[in-house]
Amino acid sequence: MKKALKAFFTTAFVLLLAVSAGALWYFRQWLFVNPFQSIYLENVLYAARDAEGNTLVLDKAGSRLLKIRDGELLWKAESSPDAFSGGKRVVADGAGTIYVQSATVVGGIHYQNESIVKYAPDGKYAGRVALLNSANRVRPKIAAMTPSDDGLYWIQRQEDKVLIYDEENHKRAELPLPDADKMVLHFAYDPVTETLWYSTYDGRILRYAPNGASALLYDSALWGTGKESIPREISYSSGVLYATDYGLRDVIAIRTDTGEISRLASEKPLREREIAYYLNADYGLILASNNLVINWDESAFSSYYEVELTKEAKHICFALWTALIILSASAAVFTGIAFARYFLQSNRYTRIGILIVAGVMGLGFFIMGSLMPVMRELYANALFSREKLASDIVNDLLPIQSFYALDSPSDFYQEDYLAVKAAVETVFLAGSEDTQDLYCTLYKVIDGVTTQVYAMDDSCVVYPFDWDLYSESTEQDILVTGEGQNYMETTNEGSFIFSMMPLLDGETPVGIIEVGTNMDEFERQTQRIFLSLLANVFAIAVLAFFMVTEFLHFAQGKEEYQRQVDAGSLAGPPPIQLLRFTVFMVFFFTNLTTAILPLHVMRISADYPHTFGLRPETLAAIPISAEVAAGALFSIFGGKVIQLLKTKRAVKVCAALFTIGLGLRVAPDIWVLTAGSLAVGTGWGVLLLLVNVQISNMPEEEKDTGFAHTSAAAFTGINSGIVFGGFLMQWVSYTVLFILAAVSSVALYLVVSRYLSSAPDYREEGQKGGVLATLRFLFAPRVLLFIFMIVFPVVMCGYFLNYLFPILGDKYGLSETYIGYAYLINGFCAMMFGPVLTGLFTRARKKRLGLLIAAILYSFAFFLVAHLQNIPSLLAALALLGLSDGFGLSLQTGYFTDLEEVRKFGYDNALGVYSLFENAAQSVGPLVFSYALLIGIGRGLMAIAAALTGLALLYAMFSGKSPEAVPAEETGGA
Repeated sequence: MKKALKAFFTTAFVLLLAVSAGALWYFRQWLFVNPFQSIYLENVLYAARDAEGNTLVLDKAGSRLLKIRDGELLWKAESSPDAFSGGKRVVADGAGTIYVQSATVVGGIHYQNESIVKYAPDGKYAGRVALLNSANRVRPKIAAMTPSDDGLYWIQRQEDKVLIYDEENHKRAELPLPDADKMVLHFAYDPVTETLWYSTYDGRILRYAPNGASALLYDSALWGTGKESIPREISYSSGVLYATDYGLRDVIAIRTDTGEISRLASEKPLREREIAYYLNADYGLILASNNLVINWDESAFSSYYEVELTKEAKHICFALWTALIILSASAAVFTGIAFARYFLQSNRYTRIGILIVAGVMGLGFFIMGSLMPVMRELYANALFSREKLASDIVNDLLPIQSFYALDSPSDFYQEDYLAVKAAVETVFLAGSEDTQDLYCTLYKVIDGVTTQVYAMDDSCVVYPFDWDLYSESTEQDILVTGEGQNYMETTNEGSFIFSMMPLLDGETPVGIIEVGTNMDEFERQTQRIFLSLLANVFAIAVLAFFMVTEFLHFAQGKEEYQRQVDAGSLAGPPPIQLLRFTVFMVFFFTNLTTAILPLHVMRISADYPHTFGLRPETLAAIPISAEVAAGALFSIFGGKVIQLLKTKRAVKVCAALFTIGLGLRVAPDIWVLTAGSLAVGTGWGVLLLLVNVQISNMPEEEKDTGFAHTSAAAFTGINSGIVFGGFLMQWVSYTVLFILAAVSSVALYLVVSRYLSSAPDYREEGQKGGVLATLRFLFAPRVLLFIFMIVFPVVMCGYFLNYLFPILGDKYGLSETYIGYAYLINGFCAMMFGPVLTGLFTRARKKRLGLLIAAILYSFAFFLVAHLQNIPSLLAALALLGLSDGFGLSLQTGYFTDLEEVRKFGYDNALGVYSLFENAAQSVGPLVFSYALLIGIGRGLMAIAAALTGLALLYAMFSGKSPEAVPAEETGGA
């Protein structure tokens, strides 16, 4: 009964967690909404109605889409890379489908791309209608969207024509219009009569007609003094064309049948009117202004700035808060229990390691938290300094008389405007890296009112700013004091960081220059700083964990070694922990320069005079291959070296060779590098063979534990070496790093001289040695197929990490430091998932299936890089290769030792042959991937992936009965 209740409550709890997680994901848009208060509109950019009278609002400077009915929020959608990245306009067709015009802007002014996306009436994303590349433009190509009863028409302006498309991107019309891209601000379109209207930057509204015969409906030059009226956004509905008027803060209404012009807010004093930046009249006139939505109903304006949540939305918010509390509490409890059990049940060395790593991470985050505000302030000050410098240069270049002459929309693209434009563009659009992310706007004072007279992406005169409406206006203060000011501000157009400086005529302030950039750009830069700090903290913490773990194992090994010395029982192999530490040091010092070695060799080989016709990519592979080739030879013939020199002398000589070889890498010569690589490979080949021999002759259980230890040490050594080397590259040169690697590797000499020099020599009884026995073993069908269809191709492809990844990472924009850090992904996946998956395939007696899956994971990783060729694909490949290596390499060794031929030949000799082909495959790897570079990454990696998958499938089909299924009595046991 107790078991049944326990099972019931466990199942119920798991279901509760699953439902909570599912609810959080499905209703994630409501996660941070407070059900106890209204939703306030913030920086409203655009508003429209649909056929049912619902209101659609783009607020938060175009980052949020709201659907509102009778003052209640029905749903909301946030901007994202998969939908709209920065909303500009929103409309709805007669069926209720919603269309959002979106654009990606950098520096606050430069367009990168534009799109139109659509949503179903219930708020579900329904796909993309259009996508345009607008790189480096300062005005959008998409100039209007017009809904119909069953779809959308959208208008694109080009240099001398206008294109009208429908929702399916079919071109409905191509209309010639001279200077369309330069002069036209916005369009309105009636799909029923196919009539097109447009407003221009110089203050006119016209009805399109071909052959330059467009009819003038409105001209701002005819109103007042010709300076006050500034028409902008236009929209058509039921025989009336509406337009916003920035200057008079009004809405212009033009009857299209009679041409009669009226104004909707003229009865209010100018200062009491809201500046209407945008309007829409598709299903009723509605305006967007700062934090307000303004409706025109029955000859009167009404506005609102907040909306209530519906009952359904409130219930969803309450449910999400409950789900979040359940998941957070469960995660905290389980994490606490797991940590407490692991910490309390661990030995003192593990506890010390945990405390050290926790201390490193805590200190790192404390330092990072302290540095970030300072770094942010320093970056902001540097940006303000650039802005001031740009302002000063414009001040020097600006033709002051032309600047004085700009005072009405009709000045747009006239002589004085072009003179000012040329001065500004000389500074901001000339391709300089110092100003390419900045924008510029010029203001001056006309009759006591500050007026914008020039903007890079707009026109002459946009809106007035009355000083006397404010007790202390920024503009007035700048002009009176002559001192500039810095700001971070959010408007309905977005968030900006900018400086306002006085424009001078001699020593007299006569205007203001505003220079700034989009806050998104500033935040992106500060995020890069934050991520850089975070990456360093994470890398240091992981590095500390790896290295502390190994040093604690070394301390345990020393204790055990001393205990054996004191007890007089040192005749056997050294303690496993000391063998593990030896392997760790070999891989650590070998990989300390892995991230930079291929790049270093390619650079010095580019101008090498004696190339024998070889290209730099091929020359770069020679020293790397030489190291692995030497390691391969001495992993099988190292036994002869040990027998000849005896163990004590052999370990000292080979450790010395290892250090000397690393030291030779300082010389900038291909062949000296190659000689050094041969020495390094010889040293670690013999040392690793000695370690494997010692472990192979331990009792069965200790042997399995020993190989698990050395496998883990290899991973931690590789990752620690690569990451530590990448970290050092932030502070030292290539040469200094090579010197540091050589000098610090003396520690390996000291350790092996002290603890491995007295290791005994072993030889299995009944072991079949000799050349003929080796050849007979090697040409056994199952051994031959396994080595050349599984071991050789998989291990060869593993050299993607050491050779091709650093080269591609550098090509795609990763620094040497981040190339080094990225290897942590590979090591983490291998260590976290490898043991679990190895045990899974072993217990299920499906080692051959595991080998096939491991090979396919390799192929899929190469497929991703071949097709995407970017940084995310490289990082995904690192994860996939780490996952594959984690269980694939251990399954290879286990599968190999299960072969009957291996048991008969003897583990020592068989593993030597196995190691020979592993190292031979590694020596071929750089040459194969260098060829992939020569023929093209896409073609080369796809060919390698196809060959790897094909060989693995052939082996799975034709290798016969799996050795793991053969009973021990049939093979004579182990």
